[in-house]
Amino acid sequence: MDFLNYFKQNIISRGYNYYLEGRVLSTSSDRIWISSEVEGSNETYFVRLNLSTPKASHCSCPHAQGGNMCKHMVAVYFTVFPELADLYREETENDVDYYDEYEDYYYDDEGYYDDSEDDGFEYEEEFIRPLYFDELLDDFLNSLSYSQLKEILKEELNKKESYAYNKYLKKHYEMKKSIEIDNPKYMLEDLNDSICSKTSYKLYDYDFESFTLEEKEIINDIYHNHPSYRQQLEKVLLNEDFYTHTAFIYVIKFYLDKLPKNKLIDLCDDMQQKLKYVKDLHVKAMTSKSNLLINIYLIKKHLRELELDTIIELLLKNAKYKDFLRYVVKDYPDKKELYLRYEQNLKKGFFNKKEVVDVLEYLYEETSEESILKSICFYDILFRENVESLDELKKYDGVMLGFSAGAMLMSKHIIITPCSEEYPEFHIEEGLNLDGISIYPHNNTNQEEYPNTLVVGDETYQKEDFYCVELYYFLKYQDMVY
Repeated sequence: MDFLNYFKQNIISRGYNYYLEGRVLSTSSDRIWISSEVEGSNETYFVRLNLSTPKASHCSCPHAQGGNMCKHMVAVYFTVFPELADLYREETENDVDYYDEYEDYYYDDEGYYDDSEDDGFEYEEEFIRPLYFDELLDDFLNSLSYSQLKEILKEELNKKESYAYNKYLKKHYEMKKSIEIDNPKYMLEDLNDSICSKTSYKLYDYDFESFTLEEKEIINDIYHNHPSYRQQLEKVLLNEDFYTHTAFIYVIKFYLDKLPKNKLIDLCDDMQQKLKYVKDLHVKAMTSKSNLLINIYLIKKHLRELELDTIIELLLKNAKYKDFLRYVVKDYPDKKELYLRYEQNLKKGFFNKKEVVDVLEYLYEETSEESILKSICFYDILFRENVESLDELKKYDGVMLGFSAGAMLMSKHIIITPCSEEYPEFHIEEGLNLDGISIYPHNNTNQEEYPNTLVVGDETYQKEDFYCVELYYFLKYQDMVY
């Protein structure tokens, strides 16, 4: 009964009672969804359960509109799996929750906390049905013109659209749809249903990955062969709830050369706001944020707003979003140019992020360049503190593994390992660059021979720092030859 883990106990109890009362009117299912109608206190609610992703389930009742799990879902679940309802009954017969006896007092019929006694709420006077209600209703209806009657009926049906559709419109609609198979209106409706069913839950750890081939054909057919439906197609595809999904990358590519510049700019701004919103939610899943970054990148590239330095900045700033990194690396045409400029930026400053090495790894996957592999080993040591890469690094020319004052002065870059309060992190310093190599220093002399301090540029390095490093690596990697 893992599905029920997503519900509060009082909600499960109420849903079980609804199940016992036979309030579930109908059910149908496919390989993903269980659809049902449940009789509420005042109206019928429409429920869709997703057993593999319970939080994607939804119901048309007021309580579920905020993403909450409601009793109507539980009632449907027990109806589909009556043996689990029996198991629930057995488990709860002798397990009385102290709060259950007060539940009806604290919660209204839809599961909301009822604090009406505290806020001065006045209940409406109870409705007493007139004895001649039916006669009054007939007299009123007979007094209306056809247009008045139609207007009132339309107004009332619009108050509860889901109920009106399922009760009165659905059969008529499906009959017309079956007759007019090639009508673009119904093709567009199917497409909208598909997108909404996968994107309307605002769950950023759930991803609609791609359109089917048939859906892509529908999109192209409506746009190219039925121009009068283009505006509606745009409304369906450029849905804000769709922005975070992988399938939206296809939509952006589709519209890049079709939308005017001002619309693309507005769309890009909307997605940047969406990215900020998703980040503020502290969503753990990276896919939604990577997708937004990819789409922003595509639009800015199309608008020619991305110089290579800007792309490098984006890669460094968003290094933890691996799908975004991989996409940009694969998309950029001149991989060698990207590599050289990226490494130059790494050397300009210290980026204390383990993820920045990922870009180099993706570049190596695309190019198999030996020079990139060498850089991966170097920065693997520097940023990820992976000393095992030293063995691989020893194979390459232009890297000195050892330490001396002269070597430090001559080198292109001097890298100091974390070893004291003065050097709590890796530190990189430029040398005189007399020989074009970089060194990863450690002490290989004894205390008497080694100077107490070493000054390089504006920095002063202490002998004790390197002893700490040497001892640490000696104990951890005794079989490594420096």
